[in-house]
Amino acid sequence: MSRKSAHSVTGGKDTILQRIGILRRYFLDQYAPETEMIRQVNECKPDFLYMNKTELMRMCMYARKNNIKVWQPKFFCPTGEKIDDAAKAVFFDVLGTNMIDSYGTAEAGACMVKLPGMDAHKIWHDSFVVNIHNDDGTLADEGKLAVTPLFKKDLPLINYVVGDKVASEFRDGERFITGVQGRLNDTFKYETGEVTTFFEIAPIIAHCSDVIQIRFIQEDYHNVTVQAVFNEESTRTIEEVEADLRAQLEAKFKHPFNLKFEWKDNLPPDDNGKLRMIVSKVK
Repeated sequence: MSRKSAHSVTGGKDTILQRIGILRRYFLDQYAPETEMIRQVNECKPDFLYMNKTELMRMCMYARKNNIKVWQPKFFCPTGEKIDDAAKAVFFDVLGTNMIDSYGTAEAGACMVKLPGMDAHKIWHDSFVVNIHNDDGTLADEGKLAVTPLFKKDLPLINYVVGDKVASEFRDGERFITGVQGRLNDTFKYETGEVTTFFEIAPIIAHCSDVIQIRFIQEDYHNVTVQAVFNEESTRTIEEVEADLRAQLEAKFKHPFNLKFEWKDNLPPDDNGKLRMIVSKVK
């Protein structure tokens, strides 16, 4: 069961096998109200559920808040955005623990995957060449991701610069991707010209299970609005969580910001359907 491709209105035609019930597939209306999405999943009872991460999060948060049981597929795959630990905890609670974290692009396809139990993304070396470059273009263990699919013939792509930044390490001679910074995330900017990146604050968010969703909006050089969704299963109060986050963030920023917290029931995605963690209004 999946959402329809952004490149297709109908989702394509079923094969003969699918028409007789083998390798069946259904398309989920991921923009429907939460109750309708849950109804569709529970009625279909899919073995594999594939959805945009933000919309899947919306459904799971609603189900957990209202104590509604959702069918747990054998595997599920949130796609289109980075999966943080807070989101993973919600998914595991509602859908089970067999999550597949796939990384790819519409232009090149899925080039690496993190299967259940893995702590890093494995690159599909038989069908992709994945390189990482510094700003000066030299190969590096951390930097900009460039992908070359080896199977595309209609639109050849060579060292396609995706726009994401990643961190990696070698294990027994094979490269694994250990961290991904979403291409849409901005950086915190300072009047000095310095920046604080997603990678620098990500560990703070990753280890804060009290927050389910979070977005930082840098209004100017001095003010940052922090929009967040509180985990109602937390053993701490919102005031305690806010104080802890404030202290850790202030210690990480290179120069002080005035932090204004806004606690919300959910964070709506951007116009493209994704949720940026860092949005800077400073040009």
